[in-house]
Parts: sequence; C-alpha cells; structure tokens
Amino acid sequence: MRKIVLFILPCILMSACVSEETCKEDSVPLSATTPIRVGETLKLYAETGATVVFHWIGPNGFESYEKDPVLNFATQNMSGTYSMTPEPYFEECVAGPATTVEVVVNPAVASCNTTTNSVSLPTSTMSFYYVDASFPQDDFQLTANGSNGDLYIDFDSDQLPAAGVYNVCQTCNESGADPNEMRISLITAQGFDNYHQGLSGEIFISYIGDKISATFCDVQFTDDIIASGNITEL
Repeated sequence: MRKIVLFILPCILMSACVSEETCKEDSVPLSATTPIRVGETLKLYAETGATVVFHWIGPNGFESYEKDPVLNFATQNMSGTYSMTPEPYFEECVAGPATTVEVVVNPAVASCNTTTNSVSLPTSTMSFYYVDASFPQDDFQLTANGSNGDLYIDFDSDQLPAAGVYNVCQTCNESGADPNEMRISLITAQGFDNYHQGLSGEIFISYIGDKISATFCDVQFTDDIIASGNITEL
C-alpha cells in the first residue's frame, strides 16, 4: 500500500493526472506582443501557473526554457510560429501537447517625409554640414553640426545600434537603460541656454551602405518644441 501512495503522490500535486499510473501535463495557451516592428521587443507568454518545464522553440533556431521569454531588438526573420511544450517537472508525468503562437515583425518605417541632414522646427529649419558617428566614453553617439544649431543622439552601448525603431527617453541612459531606448538633444543656437532634451517619440535607425541614418517624426522636446528630421553619417 505504501508503494501505491508514493507513486500517486506526484500525480496529485500536478494539475492534470489522467490515471493512477501516469499523469500528463495540460496544454498551455500562448500569447505574444504581436505584431511589432523591427527593433522593438518581442515578449512571449505562457498563460499558466502550473509547475512545468517550459520548452519553447521558434524561428532561426530559437530555444528557451523560460516561462515568458523576452527577445530584444526584433528582426523580420523572427516572424513565424513559436511553440511551447509543457514538459514534466516530475519524472512520473509525461509532456503535454505543444501549443503555438504566430508572431509578425513588420519593417520599421518613419511616418513623415524628411530632408537628409536637416531638422524642421515650429518656426525654422536646421541644416547640418557635418554628421559623425563615434564612441565618446564608450557610448555610441551621432553628432550633427550646423550653422544654426547642433543635434546629438546617444545610445547607452559600446556597439553600433541595430536597425529598427527606438524610444526617446530623457534619462534612460543614466541607469538601468532599456536597450530599445536612447536620448536625443538639440542646441538651437549658440550656447547651452538653447539646449533642449528629447522627452518622447521614436527614432528610426537604418543603414545606407556602411553609413548610419536616423529619422524621427514629431519628437517632443523640452520647452514645448516638436521637431522632425533626419541625420545621415557623412
């Protein structure tokens, strides 16, 4: 009798026992943040509180044993079918059926028309004669200089940013930066009295050959400035 009790006990602890001899995990509903754009974060979710081993597989050899995997900097080849098999946490049980979720990653395309190496402000336009990509203090920066102002785009990374869409954040590079965030700032005339920090909006990063290009539409800056523009490395 003791042997029977010890054999059944793991099944009692599980959510879906089908007999006294074995138990089988239930199928698990899945969800995902989809559709998303290139550069955004893909999040996969297993909608269960069961104690199981979460075995995910997906496009491009993706595999994870996390319950809710997070994939930063989504690319278009991450589109496709992701499946998760609830494998047994206890040896006496067997894996449940795999379930799937479809993910779509769309291209990241700016919604406004801009002129290369210029920024449109509410009452004027800034034009840039010099645009450079560099790594001051080990962080990536795009610098644009013009006769009537300068523009800076900063990433908290010692590597070139991947193509895609990024969120503007005023203080995100100071601590615990999200890899999908960056800072942008404007100097609209000589001197830092006309220094404006980006508050919200999106920056679209692309590459033309080996030159990096950044486009933004209606980004909100301090002092109630809204600006759209493009800078492309020269």
